[in-house]
Amino acid sequence: MRKQDIRRDSSSELEADILHGWIDGAVAVTPRAKKLLSVRLDNEVVDWFRAQGRGYQTRMNAVLLAYVRHQLAAKKTG
Repeated sequence: MRKQDIRRDSSSELEADILHGWIDGAVAVTPRAKKLLSVRLDNEVVDWFRAQGRGYQTRMNAVLLAYVRHQLAAKKTG
C-alpha cells in the first residue's frame, strides 16, 4: 500500500493495525525492471482486465509470469 493510500484510508481498523505494529516485520521489496513495449491484444482480454480496476496491467503481467513459470517448471520435470 502506498503512503498516500494509507493517508486516504480513514478506516479505524487500518489505523489500529498500524499502531499495533504489524508493519514492524515488513521488508522493503525493490520492484524488478520492466520492459516497455507495444503489444496487440484482443479487445475482450483488455476489456476484462480493465474491468477489474486499477492495476490491470500489473495483473496482466502476473498472469503471464505465472504461465511462464509453470511452463519452465513443466520443462524441468518432463
